[in-house]
Amino acid sequence: SLSLRIPFQTLQNHAARIARSGQLPPAGFGAREQARLVNLLTPVWQQWQALQTAWPENADKATLCFIHGEVVLEDWLDGLRSNGHERVWLQLEPAILCDKRGFPRGDKLILPWLRQLAASACDLSMGGIVVGRDAVLHLPPLSGEAARSALEAVLHGWQQGMQEPLPLACKTALAYLAKPALAAKTYQGDDYRQAGEVADACLARVYPD
Repeated sequence: SLSLRIPFQTLQNHAARIARSGQLPPAGFGAREQARLVNLLTPVWQQWQALQTAWPENADKATLCFIHGEVVLEDWLDGLRSNGHERVWLQLEPAILCDKRGFPRGDKLILPWLRQLAASACDLSMGGIVVGRDAVLHLPPLSGEAARSALEAVLHGWQQGMQEPLPLACKTALAYLAKPALAAKTYQGDDYRQAGEVADACLARVYPD
C-alpha cells in the first residue's frame, strides 16, 4: 500500500545517505549492510507511523518545573501528540528494549522513566510511548505523590554526585537491585566472555573494582 511504500522509500533514502557519507563498507558489502539497515528499521518505522496516526495532532510542549531544596528543575516536555482528548509523549529508540526473557531492560529506559517521572511530579496527566526495534512500551502516568518522592531522591543523588564520584554504574546498579550477587560480575566482567562496566575509563579511574 502507499502508506507502507512511503516510509520504506524514506528509509532507503536515509540508508543511501549514510552510504554516501562513507560510514558503510565499500562495494557489495556496503550494499548488503545498507539493505540490512533498511530491513531492520522498517518495522520500527511502521510502528512509529501507526502511533502518529493514532495520535494525529501535534500538541504544544509542556512546562516542567520542580523545586527540591536548593535545586530547581526547569525544562520543557516536547514531542507531545494528541488524539483530541488526551496527550502523550512519543519517543523513537532504535535499540533492543527487552531482554531474552521479554522483560524491559532498565538500562535502556532510564531516560524515558525520568521523563515520565518529571511529568507526573509536575502534575502533567499524560503517559509516554517508547518505540524500539523489538517492542513498543507504554509508560502510564504515575501517582503525583509517588513521583514527587522519587524525583526528590533523584535530585538528592544528583546533588551528591556533583560533590563526589558516586558508585552508580548503571548496569551494575540494576543488577544489584535484581540480585546483589550479580553486581561484582556485572561491573568487573567475567573473564573473556563478558566485559564489565569497569571498561569505562571514567569509572575505572575512580572505582577499579
